[in-house]
Amino acid sequence: MFVTSGGHGVLVEGVRPGADPIRAAITPTDAVDVLDALWTGRAIDLPAIDGTSGIRRLQFRPRPEGVEVSIRSRTSTLGRWLVHSDRIPELGDALRRALTCAESGKPVAGTDVGDGRDDAENDPGRPASLFTSGIHR
Repeated sequence: MFVTSGGHGVLVEGVRPGADPIRAAITPTDAVDVLDALWTGRAIDLPAIDGTSGIRRLQFRPRPEGVEVSIRSRTSTLGRWLVHSDRIPELGDALRRALTCAESGKPVAGTDVGDGRDDAENDPGRPASLFTSGIHR
């Protein structure tokens, strides 16, 4: 799962094996609400967009083992990922960096917030990544 700035907002992207990436963009104001929800342990469900396929919903739900992030269309779940509880601070940091970049209009610098399997330092244009467990439908 990746978090970066995109356009005038924050872009969350998830990848499932053998499938195209699934994206949802939220406004900077909504990104602030997500940060608040992460730190207080509450669920949040936001309207989001994807430039090619229209309206989406981006959901963050607390789970015993972490936070479930879901991207939904009007009729179905397009993808779900679990951010383990020890990785929630990294998710918050990635959201905060993307928010800062979105507000400043500067592209987000690639930062590895994963477990060392991703060499983002060698590719400064690469988005921040979070290694998560995919939850498949």
